[in-house]
Amino acid sequence: MLEVESHVDARHGILHALSWHADLGTWGLMVRILADPQEAPKVRGQAAEGLSYMVYKVKMDSREAEVAIQALLVALKDPSPEVRYCAVHTLGATGHLPLVPVLKEMLADQTPAPGWVGTVGEEASRALDWIERAHLQRLKDGL
Repeated sequence: MLEVESHVDARHGILHALSWHADLGTWGLMVRILADPQEAPKVRGQAAEGLSYMVYKVKMDSREAEVAIQALLVALKDPSPEVRYCAVHTLGATGHLPLVPVLKEMLADQTPAPGWVGTVGEEASRALDWIERAHLQRLKDGL
């Protein structure tokens, strides 16, 4: 449907539905849409959020994770606060300790993200908490 649908709200809705399925078969699609500057911010933000529902299924040392993380890091500089907010959210969902410094930098972004809870920086704070909890859980589990 995304190949033929051009309306922003419809594209957003399709990605929203796909996100809830958390099907790794859509991973590459979500990364491509996130990285496409021709896509509307609402659609790119949804693609970033969609990745957060699947990230636990991907090994952080895989090529798939590397490509997604690079797209998410680029998205942190996006002019749209929605895209930045969703990218921060997904980077936190990785639980990946090497992302802590870049998320700490995002704490300064106090731009509200319309339709989301709070600012980009507040989401960065939550993302840092998620990474810390994931790290502590891995230590507890002996991993």
